[in-house]
Amino acid sequence: MTMLRELAGEWPMVDRLLDQALDLPPHERAAWVESLDGIQAPVKETLRRLLAVASAETGDFLGTLPKLVGPPDGAAGGGDADAGAAFAGELVGPWRLVRELGTGGMGSVWLADRADGTLRRQVALKLPRLSWARGLAARMGRERDILATLDHPRIARLYDAGVDAAGRPWLALEYVQGRPIDEHSRRMALGIGQRVQLLLQVCDAVAYAHSRLVLHRDLKPANILVNDAGEVKLLDFGIGKLMLGDGGAAPSTALTHLGGRALTLDYASPEQVRGEALGTPSDVYSLGVVAYELLAGRKPYLLKRGSAAELEEAIATVEAPVASAAAQERAVRDALRGNLDAILRKSLHKAAADRYPTVDAFAQDLRRHQAGLAVSAQPETWTRRVLRRARRHKVESAIAAAMAFGAAVALWQAGVARSSAAQARQEAATAQAVQGFIESVFAANSGDQTRPDSGRETTARELLDRAAARIQNELRDTPGARLRLLALMASMYEDLNQFDRQRELQEQRVVLARQVAGPDGDETVLALADLAHALAISGREADARQRLDEADAALAKQPDSGTPARLAVALRRASVHRADDMARSLQSAEQALALARLLPTSNELVLALYLVGETRLDTGNAAQAVAPLSEAIDLVEQQPGLGASVLTPLYVLRGQVQEAVGQHDAAEASFRQGIANESRRGNQGVTPHYAALKLGVFLFNRGRWRNSVSALEASARWARDQQRDFETTVPMVMAAYGRSLVAHGNLVPGLAALDRAAEQAAQLQDAPDLVPRIDLFRARAWIRQGRLDDAATAIERAARISKERGTGHEEQARQLRRELLLARGQGTEALAVWKEERHRAGLSAMPGTAEGPDVLLEAVALLLAAEAPAEARSLAAQATAATSHSAAGAAPGAFGALAIQLLGQALLASGQPAEGLRELERGVELYRAHVDPAVSLDLADALARLADARVRAGLAKEASSARAEAAAIRGRQGVAVAATALR
Repeated sequence: MTMLRELAGEWPMVDRLLDQALDLPPHERAAWVESLDGIQAPVKETLRRLLAVASAETGDFLGTLPKLVGPPDGAAGGGDADAGAAFAGELVGPWRLVRELGTGGMGSVWLADRADGTLRRQVALKLPRLSWARGLAARMGRERDILATLDHPRIARLYDAGVDAAGRPWLALEYVQGRPIDEHSRRMALGIGQRVQLLLQVCDAVAYAHSRLVLHRDLKPANILVNDAGEVKLLDFGIGKLMLGDGGAAPSTALTHLGGRALTLDYASPEQVRGEALGTPSDVYSLGVVAYELLAGRKPYLLKRGSAAELEEAIATVEAPVASAAAQERAVRDALRGNLDAILRKSLHKAAADRYPTVDAFAQDLRRHQAGLAVSAQPETWTRRVLRRARRHKVESAIAAAMAFGAAVALWQAGVARSSAAQARQEAATAQAVQGFIESVFAANSGDQTRPDSGRETTARELLDRAAARIQNELRDTPGARLRLLALMASMYEDLNQFDRQRELQEQRVVLARQVAGPDGDETVLALADLAHALAISGREADARQRLDEADAALAKQPDSGTPARLAVALRRASVHRADDMARSLQSAEQALALARLLPTSNELVLALYLVGETRLDTGNAAQAVAPLSEAIDLVEQQPGLGASVLTPLYVLRGQVQEAVGQHDAAEASFRQGIANESRRGNQGVTPHYAALKLGVFLFNRGRWRNSVSALEASARWARDQQRDFETTVPMVMAAYGRSLVAHGNLVPGLAALDRAAEQAAQLQDAPDLVPRIDLFRARAWIRQGRLDDAATAIERAARISKERGTGHEEQARQLRRELLLARGQGTEALAVWKEERHRAGLSAMPGTAEGPDVLLEAVALLLAAEAPAEARSLAAQATAATSHSAAGAAPGAFGALAIQLLGQALLASGQPAEGLRELERGVELYRAHVDPAVSLDLADALARLADARVRAGLAKEASSARAEAAAIRGRQGVAVAATALR
């Protein structure tokens, strides 16, 4: 028996004493052990051994603990091992151990199979060497609880957890086949760009964990595995600590004290070394060390003695050398010089407040570097001075930060330029010019003037206008700086919904880009793409397409143009061509997504996913739109920095897809989620009205016309007052509101809204899909008013435009032609036209339920008008069943009421007066819930039909009441008789 075996009964005391010793500073522990009274010598010796390991110079303390007990006699695993250790073939809970994968963290990791046959999966089974360790069980439980909250493709999953018969806690984790990230990079001879791509995968995983309030606290290459496909898996959240809010506090145990210091000192942050509270910047630091080692090929600190004390001092006080200077190969030094040097330096700042505040921010700079853009990790002195001045004078912080960013870019470029003395002089001149320009803009707004209050009262828009006016005449000798500022200010004008000013600056930028980068340079292509975007959102799609053609021509002349330029053009084409060529829009969206996946994860990837989902929906592939939209929503929810502003459009588009596939309750929830998101953001721009538009259209399509009017009312007031420089959302809101009012029964205000929408659409240079849509909305209203010639003219105009430009409104035009025939009393002709059109389309003469309730309703109305009651009754029963419920568990919408009324008419015409009267009465009452009962002509028609049925049933008094109400409604609308059997 070894001494350790003899001490098996004393382990609880050893565990307690070890916890107490580890609470002490390392230099006091030995004396404390010697001072223990009444403790057996073997116990003291065991404590000395454990504490000696805890004082190891560097490396993984828990991974170096000695095995205290071995397998039973004769068991696999080696006779020299201590008793009690795990062995191949042993059962741990429901798992059978296959082979040991490694040791560390006061335990071992085994490859294991499910032994009870319920699940075929190999796992990495993690278990401690000791069953007695009270603190260890708590640690394992903590790891289990943390991992249970994490579900990310880059984090090893937790499949199962429990305690075995011997009292050992265990975790069944995803079995990851891969190598540590540094070893994988060396074996595959990866370049700097490829290594950065791996780091970005790590960032995604750590950022996700942070979003779930989990710190890793032991980031190191050994915990970051990469498989042969180049996919990262992050391991071992075993020493992670949940970041509790103000309402909670972590329990003070040996576990938390051990967790308070990094178990691998080489990657520990200064605050970990000092034993201070940790936050996300601590993981940023550790990730920075990993990145430094991965990119430069060595750790940040070279030590003379190599002791833990020396390393702790270096971590706390010594600035790491610039990564490019530490690299051995010239190509690596060149690749690191500039952006990557700055990024690594910022991630390794001694003060947590000076590092990247989040892993997302760290990743964003890496992505900007990969895309060839300037990064935020720039020299700080001048930038901080400008930001302080901005705050002191209460100028909008967004303007200050953005302008300071633009200037800092130029300053950094001046500082890192090494290619030639001429380039360095040029960059320095650019930096000086930008600094002077920005400082003068802020100085003009300072309090050091005759009326200091006037400066402090300057708005963001006024400050931006001032800068934009001056830039036309200044910075003539530094075109690069001027070009950068033009792009920045144009983007800021878009954020302020000042689209005319945005467009003006983008036009100036294109002219200047051609002078600076040449007519075919990437900078020119990017400028043209952004100008196309500015033109499109102002309704000038034709001009936008022309600019994109120019960008494509430039790319064709430069086959080596970078991916960012090609991606920008593809994204803009996907958006612009939705108005005129859906096939090309889809093709461009798919191209943009493929290009975006070649670059680090960015907001361009989110936009590409959005456009793919949108164009697939518009081209009839709603089921295929689910996957890209789900991916985009997950990305933004996990990393808001990728596009918090696009989250509402993503919710809205998801609602449209859900509606298209019949998930109506989920669709309404998505629309309302988007509106709520904009309310939380306090957005005063277009997006909240766009979300309201989509909800209003959804409610209209469900026959909830009153709800649709309510949803659109506030946005309609906003849209009505827009006079110039608006985008297509404005007339679309007015058109949707007008259509809902007409359906609700408010013909006069509804037509006024539609007329206003038509005026606004006419101001747009190119909105081919909107013009015929408004014409058709107005045609239906004119049919209800009896203005049949006006309706016919509008229908034919809409059909012609749709045919010429492929806007897809031909079927709606055909339907309204049939309604027009009904309104003229030509029911037999309308039915014949219907059947002929269905025959040409290869459809049966009469529809089935698969074609939707709207088609069934029209068929019933046509059959009744053509005096075919038996066939009408059968289809009416199907339509009633199809419209018997609506979204969100509400009562049947107006379409359900229409179906019931048509069923009542069919029953009456078939000689079933009692049944028909019952359905007509039920339909009228249900219909009142969705229309304005004072003015709805549809309600008047229903009441007139009900009066006739009551007369047949001998209910003269009730018939007179219904007829009087119908006459009153028609009198208010100036209509003498029913216009049509359709709504």
